[in-house]
Amino acid sequence: MVWNWFRFGCSDEDFLLMEFYRKNRREKQRWLTSAKNNRYLYKTVYDDDARLTFDNKEYFDKRFKHFMKHDVLVLRESKTDDILAFVNKYKEVIIKPANGACGVGIYKIKNDKEAIDKLIARLKKGENLIMEQLIVQHPEMARMNPTSVNTIRVITMVDRNGDTHIINTSAKFGGSENCISNTLSGGISCHINSETGIVDHPGYDKHGEDYVMHPVSKVIIPGFQIPNWSGVCDFAIQLSKEVPTGRYIGWDIVITENGYDVLEGNIHPGQDFQRSDKTGRWNLIKRFI
Repeated sequence: MVWNWFRFGCSDEDFLLMEFYRKNRREKQRWLTSAKNNRYLYKTVYDDDARLTFDNKEYFDKRFKHFMKHDVLVLRESKTDDILAFVNKYKEVIIKPANGACGVGIYKIKNDKEAIDKLIARLKKGENLIMEQLIVQHPEMARMNPTSVNTIRVITMVDRNGDTHIINTSAKFGGSENCISNTLSGGISCHINSETGIVDHPGYDKHGEDYVMHPVSKVIIPGFQIPNWSGVCDFAIQLSKEVPTGRYIGWDIVITENGYDVLEGNIHPGQDFQRSDKTGRWNLIKRFI
């Protein structure tokens, strides 16, 4: 494991999740590892504007508001009456830390006095939070897990000529009866064939455990057809043009009955997505840097 870190920039997590203990040297060179991602990509494919936009949900929501179908309220800029009106309008809303990541700190609140009082107390302590309207996802996406907003992660890379390329497409489903689909917060990720929109591998969790069947809904994962697939990648390419200096982004897209919504764009997406189809992407990414 130590030798793989010095030779390939492979962290202990990479070593286990990407099964480096099964690979020869030539195979290992094809994989995007922690060091390549953190030391090289992050310094190469973003400028300060991109880092500011994608590192904070407050800036992201303002920049990409015209792509969003759901309503958003930045709480530090809002009065108590605005917060009460927002919750009263939508009855149940999502609370997110403005600079959070990996699904940490996300929860739902309903229109009740105790929950709102606790939220306002957090704001008075200086926490920077975002309030969002709950998104109604496509019924077929909800069939896999109705308690979470299940998302499509499309990773795009903008080359030096400004053309966008799809690096990977995957689905993220909540793995239990909570509202979060992020893999690092207990969700299940699975690879999608970018041409057909069909899940073509079992799902996996943060521990590397495979799932042929969803543990809650019992829906079979391989062979699952993502609904309304035809426009998902086109939507991601549209998003990538908004801040082209954010060249390498993982977009979290929600499929609705009538179209597409964007939750966030993830700067510096992790390298674990290669686990979804057990295929290294480093050579593909290098072509576009």
